Amino acid sequence: MPSTFNVGQELYVGMEFDSKDAVKNAVKQYVMRVHQSFKVVESKWDKYVICCLNRNADCPCLFYMRAILSKKTDSWKVTQWGGPHTCLNMTMTQDHEKLDSNLIASCVVGMIREDPSIKISLIQERINSQFAYKVSYKKAWLAKQKAIAIEYGDWDESYAKLSSWLTHMQNHSPGSYFQILHDDFIVGNTISREHRQFHRVFWTFGQCKEAFKYCKPIIQVDGTHLYGKYRGTLLMATSQDGNGGVLPLAFAVVEGETLTAWSWFLAHLREHVTDKNGICLISDRHASIKSAVANEALGWQPPHGYHVYCVRHIASNFNRKFNNAKHKEMLKKLVE
Repeated sequence: MPSTFNVGQELYVGMEFDSKDAVKNAVKQYVMRVHQSFKVVESKWDKYVICCLNRNADCPCLFYMRAILSKKTDSWKVTQWGGPHTCLNMTMTQDHEKLDSNLIASCVVGMIREDPSIKISLIQERINSQFAYKVSYKKAWLAKQKAIAIEYGDWDESYAKLSSWLTHMQNHSPGSYFQILHDDFIVGNTISREHRQFHRVFWTFGQCKEAFKYCKPIIQVDGTHLYGKYRGTLLMATSQDGNGGVLPLAFAVVEGETLTAWSWFLAHLREHVTDKNGICLISDRHASIKSAVANEALGWQPPHGYHVYCVRHIASNFNRKFNNAKHKEMLKKLVE
């Protein structure tokens, strides 16, 4: 059931929450609003008890709360509430010890849902406006990672489920194909028999392969770095339909833009996407792509394929060297 707590209201006996984390977040928000804090007296799977941080024989502050997991409703309920703080907080700080990354993540998960690439500075601004406390860049960054995991799943779990996801795709999408390569997982000096380490993955959709038969005989390949918890490079192959629309053909996640990675990707492109001759293969001037295409065994040499360079990449390199945006646009117009 949803929580009955709203930011700004008092806690009371009978207040209900859908989880223990919801209880914790409510208490954190409560004490931050009044610039106080608390300490945990007892924390179990079915019980959560807190009191004032300063509570002792010299400071009999009334702030106290006990919440338990109700077996009847499967929800958490406040069963004891001593009341607001009766002590004075003599210290004020810009940050708050209870404003941790878990609480921040629960507050910004909606922002992550709207824009997973949101800047850390915007998260800091949101928390400052909501709680009147400033959080460090590191804490906001960590909260963003946790919010991404809440919304899209854990990084480790996602990689672990990759094989089952792609198998499901292949079983329910005729003509689709994938291949995952693993390395041995070494613990100490011993190869683990229970675990494997991800190396590469290639996949293509059957519908896209079928659509390519009716598109222009061109394929553009490119790579981009991945900046999540696990680094790597995403390789892509796309084409164009008669209206200039982009058609995705194949993808791969590899260790980097190396010769072996590009050779592996281009070989799969030939074997599992198209065997059509006379294809114009467009790329940037990356040395690994040039070397892979030069390998006749991969099937991208004439008359099977004709390798050309992307004008936009050439223009960007031109501008990077000569720093002249006007000449860059003139260069692009030469081939339009």
